[in-house]
Amino acid sequence: MKVLFINPLDDRSGTKVRTRGFYTVLKSLGYDVSYMESNYHGDDPLIITIPQKDTLLGYCIACLRRLRYCLFMPYHLLFVYKFLPVNIPCIIVGKIRGKKVVVDWDDLDFAYQPTWFRRTITRWSEQWIPRYADVVTTHNLRIKEWAERVGGRKIIIVPQGIDTGVFDPKRYDRGEIRMRLGLHSEKVICYMCSLDWGGARDLDNIFLAVRQVIQKRDDVVLLIIGGGILQGRFHKMAAELNITTVRFTGLISQEAVAHYLAASDLALIYMRDDLGNRMRFSLKLLEYLSMGKTVVGHLVGASKDALGKYCVLTTNQIEDFAEKIIEALDATPDLRDARKYIVEHHDWEVVKKSVKEALTELEK
Repeated sequence: MKVLFINPLDDRSGTKVRTRGFYTVLKSLGYDVSYMESNYHGDDPLIITIPQKDTLLGYCIACLRRLRYCLFMPYHLLFVYKFLPVNIPCIIVGKIRGKKVVVDWDDLDFAYQPTWFRRTITRWSEQWIPRYADVVTTHNLRIKEWAERVGGRKIIIVPQGIDTGVFDPKRYDRGEIRMRLGLHSEKVICYMCSLDWGGARDLDNIFLAVRQVIQKRDDVVLLIIGGGILQGRFHKMAAELNITTVRFTGLISQEAVAHYLAASDLALIYMRDDLGNRMRFSLKLLEYLSMGKTVVGHLVGASKDALGKYCVLTTNQIEDFAEKIIEALDATPDLRDARKYIVEHHDWEVVKKSVKEALTELEK
């Protein structure tokens, strides 16, 4: 079966981990996959790159380019990432051509949009378009139930997946990596995110907590792992809060992410208790825990349901968050080892079975 797989986002978004994982899994299952990504910068010559500028005109032109493939490329199955407005024309054309359509829905994206117009149009898309997909895949029960309420017909859980071979602490020499990064006796606390509207929506609270930590300790370095379109904004925010010991890695590969995690002493997470975060299943949390990191933070929703027992949980108060960070730096908490659970439930080789189940549903 020939599959056209569309990811309308680019590699500044953390979504590439899930979409490229799907791409690899589909190929390993024997499908002939044409994978499309905006502004692709990797070294896979088979990936179709769609130029896309960060303007309304740029999004519209990129949408038309994707639509051309949907209209004229030979394929049996259209696999689309997210119910974003830019994907609506492709979904409609796929249905008009009589193709099966699968949409992977991993977030309530309307909750992350920065303007009223973008929230409204994205909410409309997520309210009405799911009923036209033959199968909807998602990584947690909360979005599954939401999809059912808005008319989704077949909803299959495909867990959040990571490469536990890459995120394996036994692969890395922590001391050598720290030396290479110029880190010596410092305590490194890290926070990983895409610096965009959705990925960095809670970074302000990370900064506020770390500011309280560095007021009490002078040996702490904050490492922000990731980059994106809002990186300049967060450089400025850190400077305004007088957090002088912050380092930004910028956009890096998954292998480089694992190296930085290996060099870190503590990993942070903070999730405001709102609809968007309650529907999330945090990818960073899986990667932290797979690398054996102690994780301190505030969790809500699907992430807390599944992985809260492996973390040092705090209240939503910044003061409590900061205090728990200091306590964890001074004495390693006695927590359950999460890696075994993650390998058994979230490695891509395991997730492959759920992808195969979702595609089997198309034949019924």
